[in-house]
Amino acid sequence: MRSSERDNGNDLIEEILVHQDGVYSKRGVRLYGTLYRYVKVCDRQLWMQVRGISPDPENDYLLLGKLIHEEFFPNYSKEVWFYGTVMDVILEDGGQILVMEVKRKMSLLESYVMQLAFYLYLLRYKGLSTEGILSFPLERRRLSISWSPELGKALREATLKIEEIALSPKIPPAIRKPWCKSCAYKDLCFAE
Repeated sequence: MRSSERDNGNDLIEEILVHQDGVYSKRGVRLYGTLYRYVKVCDRQLWMQVRGISPDPENDYLLLGKLIHEEFFPNYSKEVWFYGTVMDVILEDGGQILVMEVKRKMSLLESYVMQLAFYLYLLRYKGLSTEGILSFPLERRRLSISWSPELGKALREATLKIEEIALSPKIPPAIRKPWCKSCAYKDLCFAE
């Protein structure tokens, strides 16, 4: 990292290594926003994701999420790729970059905040002034998320947990949680 980036308040997280082709943990795990969401939701889901086991693409809730993006944000720059990771919506407001994550409902708020924290970190790493927005169009709610030392600490801890789960040779056990019924991975956990 250049010293100018180090001096501009980026609050570097030494466990996150940013390269032009992507973002990696110190132990070589490729990092992207979805993993930061999954680490707060389900260890098993995260483990499958890092191994390329994809969720059911025809899952009603995944399809609804795509529809929400198309219907509520048709005129915005969507799915912006940055350091090998994809962000939902990027806006510019008075010289400030806003990164927005669009979600169906607020039920897994902590996981959405962690995903957005990862994006804010990447943009700060690049020296960009950013704020985050979590948008819940169906609930007509928006939450602003700003970078803070506490968010940086949580991101570092999440990175360490992602590494631990991703590098484990054994799949974590299936644990039934309230949100499993809408999970696109549910058939891989609870075949009936």
